[in-house]
Amino acid sequence: MTAAIAEKLPVPTKLKKLTIVLEPALQAAIEAYASRSKRSQSNAASILLEQALIVTGDLPSPIEREEKRGGKRSGAGRPKGKSDDDVTDPQA
Repeated sequence: MTAAIAEKLPVPTKLKKLTIVLEPALQAAIEAYASRSKRSQSNAASILLEQALIVTGDLPSPIEREEKRGGKRSGAGRPKGKSDDDVTDPQA
């Protein structure tokens, strides 16, 4: 599969999507915040909306999210067994 085709495939997610129209200054501010916080613009906008809705009282508490960054994936890395240090050189 080429990269161009992969970019057009939908990403499976449980999250809801919302399309919004922004004034250029607001989009630039979200882009700057996202860049500073090393987040995507979508994630940055979601966080800012959540914070605003908590302040207005429309969202009673922060949303609990499953941590997706870091940690060890199942099956990641080398298979368990002898380490490279345990292997003896047969020519030694």
